Amino acid sequence: MDYNLTAPPDDEGLHNSKLSYSEHQTLHTFLNLLHRLLKNGHGERVRNVVDSEVIGSLREIISHLDIFGGYIGYLAAKLIAVIIHNEPTSYAALHEVGLPQAFLQMIVDGVPPTPELINAIPNVFDAICINTQGKEMFSEKNCFEGFFNMFQSIEHCKIMTKGHCATDTGVAMDELLRHHPDLKDAFMRSYIKMLKDICGDRVFKEEPVGPKLPRLEYTHVQPEVESWELCTLNRDENLTKARLEEERTLPVLLLIRNVYFV
Repeated sequence: MDYNLTAPPDDEGLHNSKLSYSEHQTLHTFLNLLHRLLKNGHGERVRNVVDSEVIGSLREIISHLDIFGGYIGYLAAKLIAVIIHNEPTSYAALHEVGLPQAFLQMIVDGVPPTPELINAIPNVFDAICINTQGKEMFSEKNCFEGFFNMFQSIEHCKIMTKGHCATDTGVAMDELLRHHPDLKDAFMRSYIKMLKDICGDRVFKEEPVGPKLPRLEYTHVQPEVESWELCTLNRDENLTKARLEEERTLPVLLLIRNVYFV
């Protein structure tokens, strides 16, 4: 790993990493094996890993996803969650090494457009927020705002409209808020801020080019008060079946449905 941090990056390889195929697959195999060992392990097995150099390596992976790629980052994120969930007392050791801090900073700086990593984010949030120190750090960094920044990226939205990425992420975020109801206010503030930015500004500045840009509408409940309603989708009967299906699978709407209507 140290070699890859100092060597000049090659062309993008597997899963947008800058590792060679053999390096990527070696890391993939090792992290998968470690996850399987820890998933059903408790006590001494988890503590042995926490006290090893593996934790520092996970921190380097999370801190340099531009090199390792989003899928290796996903495997590292799964390990953070399984370690804390199986052995909550290990959080202090992880914090000392800087692993939770590296993950939350990655959220603030920008999440790579990898569906598996996006799906894993709420579970890692949940693990970090089990600890009081972790929850305070989570709130200080305003990680929900960093999470919602993904919905303002076309590249991320294209990924979230494929498969079940947005649905699975919404279900996981709903579980996070069920486990930590005190985070709901911060979630709603970041969510409303994102909606205002997208529905009230960005969408209406876009030129209506191509069939993939939905026409959204918003209204003020009272003209003198800044009170917003949820955007309503275009219900023009002349829309093609494909266009209507695209509007039904907008990532923001899928997240909303799964957080509030599960």
